[in-house]
Amino acid sequence: MHWIIIALLPPFLWSFMSVLHKVVREKYIDSSMSLLIMSSFVKIVILLAFLFTDTAVYGTGAGLVPVAVGLVQGLGALCYYKAISLEEVSRVVPLQRTEAVFVVVLASVFLDEVLAPVKYLSFILILFGGFILSLKIPKKILHMSRAVVFILASSFLFGVSNILIKLASYRLDFTSIFLISRMAFVVFSVLLFFVPGNMRTTVRNIRKMNPKALLVLVGAEVFATSGYFVYIYALTLAPVTLVNILVAFQSFFVLGITSLLSMRSPHILSEELNGKILGIKIFAIAVMLLGLFFIER
Repeated sequence: MHWIIIALLPPFLWSFMSVLHKVVREKYIDSSMSLLIMSSFVKIVILLAFLFTDTAVYGTGAGLVPVAVGLVQGLGALCYYKAISLEEVSRVVPLQRTEAVFVVVLASVFLDEVLAPVKYLSFILILFGGFILSLKIPKKILHMSRAVVFILASSFLFGVSNILIKLASYRLDFTSIFLISRMAFVVFSVLLFFVPGNMRTTVRNIRKMNPKALLVLVGAEVFATSGYFVYIYALTLAPVTLVNILVAFQSFFVLGITSLLSMRSPHILSEELNGKILGIKIFAIAVMLLGLFFIER
């Protein structure tokens, strides 16, 4: 199977995760931090299935790299949730695309990853299209506030985690990287539960959970974990710069899912849809597909 198809599978899976997280956050959980912690509890159960796989670690030093991946991603998630606590999500998400820029710079410095000019053109087109798709018209993107610092820190940290995954792939199989990094991330997130304010809020939200809400949360984590597993595999097949930029297609998949839900089941999720917005989105999608074409070349 072509690596591009594999690399597009994670953003496809994560788009379902994003929609389910949005539903559970709006309808069942009143705190983003509680969502992070409760999601980690669910991840523990899901990851137990991977404990029966062969996770050979070639040396202590190699095993520490995916641990660092999990911790860095935990810090990145913490910065992200801090940002959305200061600003609307629709204003924060577009700046997440800066992660791809950090990956380009870091990959050239630490991995000596230099691509052909046409590949960088595809990178720019996909980045631009993904940025436009993430915008919520006609709102401004983000005024200068502390949220800018936190979201840029989050983007940088997730960019670093991509480089660390690629470095780890030189000595470890992707299953080992997946399991070790996810467990480190879960440990980091669960430790947040013991912060007094977080514990109180999370316990309150757990008590409010009903079977339907729990099913939605479990579904979101299944998509999240599956996407991450495939993403690590994709990073072992191709340059990290190109694999990472394809994550921008998550906005494209989310648009399709939310548009369908808005038309068919607005009681579950409703998004604003009109001619002007759809025209801009279609233009952005066309730009991204053009970028995908140049990657193929």
